[in-house]
Amino acid sequence: MNKRILIIGGIGILAILLIVGGILLLSRGCRSSSVSTSTGGSAEYNETIRQNTLNLALDYLEAGDFQRALDLLDRLLIENPNDQEARRLR
Repeated sequence: MNKRILIIGGIGILAILLIVGGILLLSRGCRSSSVSTSTGGSAEYNETIRQNTLNLALDYLEAGDFQRALDLLDRLLIENPNDQEARRLR
């Protein structure tokens, strides 16, 4: 009788853990998909990141922090070697 109660209890705990894990995975998946749709697509999101990076590099250049600006510009040029605006700033 005691073994049977332990087995049923263990199965119940395992079921609860699986349900909670599934809920967490589903909520994480919904969150990531809502972020990608709220930005209007990956091309627009990438352009926003690129523009923000260029603006930050300009701020660093104006402040005289040339190495940090170059690091940002290098990262942009690694992603897109044809980025003329990043080349000009470099």
